[in-house]
Amino acid sequence: MEFDVLKYVLLRCKLVDIFPLLKKWNFIRESDYNEVNFKGKKKDVADKIIQLCKKNKLSLKNACDLHLIYTQLHSTSKHWTVYQLFTGHGEDRTEVQIISRPAQLRKSLQTQMLLYVGDVLINMNYYAGAVWGRIEILDDRTPGYDLNSTIFLVAYPRTPYLMLPRIKVGLLDNVLQAILVAFGADAIKPLKLTGCHVSSLAELAINRHSQESFRNYREREETENPLSRKIKKRKVSDDGGKDCQIVNEEELRKKRKLEDMNDKLGTLEQPVLEKLRYQLNINYRGNTDASLANTKPFKNTVTFEGTSVLEGLRNLAHAGLARWPMPNHVYRVSSLAKNFIVLSEKPTEQSVQSSQTTHDKDMETPCR
Repeated sequence: MEFDVLKYVLLRCKLVDIFPLLKKWNFIRESDYNEVNFKGKKKDVADKIIQLCKKNKLSLKNACDLHLIYTQLHSTSKHWTVYQLFTGHGEDRTEVQIISRPAQLRKSLQTQMLLYVGDVLINMNYYAGAVWGRIEILDDRTPGYDLNSTIFLVAYPRTPYLMLPRIKVGLLDNVLQAILVAFGADAIKPLKLTGCHVSSLAELAINRHSQESFRNYREREETENPLSRKIKKRKVSDDGGKDCQIVNEEELRKKRKLEDMNDKLGTLEQPVLEKLRYQLNINYRGNTDASLANTKPFKNTVTFEGTSVLEGLRNLAHAGLARWPMPNHVYRVSSLAKNFIVLSEKPTEQSVQSSQTTHDKDMETPCR
């Protein structure tokens, strides 16, 4: 099975990325690289590397280490969901602080996975400010390598947050139960925060937890992963030697608008979210048909999609294609730690008390 895992990883890689990945893996001896023609066909390169690994007695743990490193460098190929851990119940419920030692976490998780899932092999290491884990469910009945038997996990130490990619439905409940016990938690809650960019999801979740900017996670990922997206600071526009006696009111308006945008959104690029979804439960506000104003709230969903939705909304506003200032809920995305937001009418005084009990379960953002 170890060679099935190895072949899967090598064939998933681009040809130019195979050598840097192997160097980071550090399993093949330096002298053996001379036997590999990294400029040849990818299949030939993979076959030669498999031969070298057979000579070096590759184990399943070694192959799983390579797969874990590959996933860390190409984490955007998976769709991640952020989970929050709690201990206690009711008013006594508090957030769990995840332990930071991979060896201790691995031992605890191994024990619980054996009870809830079955025999597993767990690889763990510390990467870009987080503990990364790869869990391989060992099943002799399945020949070869089954991707559905592999579970990845990203946990951020000293926070209550961890991330999991998509897991098949029949396995998810058992995996979550094992994680609960291993992390010493009583409850686990999936946040309405999903996406492909791990460090941005972590930044949004941790920002919600502390109300501070934790961009150091993205910076650390940038240091350890040469394939990650660069964090850029915006350039300040220059007057270009224009006559200072001439006052351009349009430029002054744009300057004030830019200052306001920087004040609300910051000067760095926004965290990467590929999707931002709104569920609208609001009354009709148009003036074309007055009879619709007295009907029940309209329920519909609006979805923004792109390579980076938050940055895209900012660029639209900067270009004058979106109205500024934007609604308050746009500025609050980074502190809500969710990219599925429910917009509803402002609650009346009579409804405040009745909705107080459900507020903690699923906070709705009043529409302004």
